[in-house]
Amino acid sequence: MTNRIGRITGKFKDLALEEDICVVLVAQANRGVDKKSGEILLDRLSTSDIQDSVRIEQDSDQVIGLYRDLKLDDKAYRDFMLKKGKIDYYSMDADKNPNCINAIIMKNRHGEIGTSALKWEGKCSMVSNF
Repeated sequence: MTNRIGRITGKFKDLALEEDICVVLVAQANRGVDKKSGEILLDRLSTSDIQDSVRIEQDSDQVIGLYRDLKLDDKAYRDFMLKKGKIDYYSMDADKNPNCINAIIMKNRHGEIGTSALKWEGKCSMVSNF
């Protein structure tokens, strides 16, 4: 499977270089990511969490992961956390704000890595700037 993915990502990389265009590929993180914990989002999600990631990382100029705490979609859990004072609708941390999604720049060949907070509107599956 890794060789097959490598051939595919290599062809997309060649296409991007030949046509001078941006190519966006989407990949799912491994299930183990949900069990990770860490104070810093970059510690929680990394390129190695992408299945068959070696070639994806090698061929990519940028790798961006999206993170949300899906437990906050459960109204009962959200109400419980709100009563405990652990929900903050003004926070730019997806662990504290159900209306936030964090974009984690895990690899950036031409710049810095880090995290950016975006507004999440789940009913519409829409992402926008805060």
